[in-house]
Amino acid sequence: MTRAEDHVSYRSGVLVEDNLEFPCSHECGPFETVYFSFCVESGGEVFLGRLFDTRFNYDPNKLRPLVGKPIKFRSDLQSLWIVRPDGREFHVKRDYSKGLYYDGRCIAELHRSLLTSTAHVRPRDVAPDAVYVPVDDRIGYWTKCFLAADRAIVCFARGPRGEEFSHAYQGLPQVQTNSELAVDPIHTSYDNIVLQNGATLVRKYD
Repeated sequence: MTRAEDHVSYRSGVLVEDNLEFPCSHECGPFETVYFSFCVESGGEVFLGRLFDTRFNYDPNKLRPLVGKPIKFRSDLQSLWIVRPDGREFHVKRDYSKGLYYDGRCIAELHRSLLTSTAHVRPRDVAPDAVYVPVDDRIGYWTKCFLAADRAIVCFARGPRGEEFSHAYQGLPQVQTNSELAVDPIHTSYDNIVLQNGATLVRKYD
């Protein structure tokens, strides 16, 4: 097992996220296999990693106390090595094709990579000003927003199987026309609509 002192090439950074993804249910038997998504920021650069692990070697949940705190890590084009609380290295594969993230920095890094590396063809009946928001390297959705009669904002989306859905959001006083509601696909996620002007839409639930 490699210890931190065996390397001198460590960088300082912050563990932004350590998220548990797709936890197994009873069909996994005693193995409880899950995915973990990791996001590390260092000097304005964001690193994403994803791990499919049965936790036989090391439980990634032990890194949770480090979230939001300074860490030491090293990387190459394929991997990240995070220094664990016990001083040993935790290895995870860099992955920009999928993952579960909530922080805007991590979402932006994932979407930036997906929009560059994956192809998406606009269906003929999707509006020309709708933008494609990726979910992972296989699926995404098309979305656009407009002003309703009561000045609320409504955003429609077309899913990967042609399913359609919409949500209403609180109005923005500074928005007067639909052209001001262009969606930013880099920073937008399923639960969080971010506009090109930097504004974030707040969902209406009443």
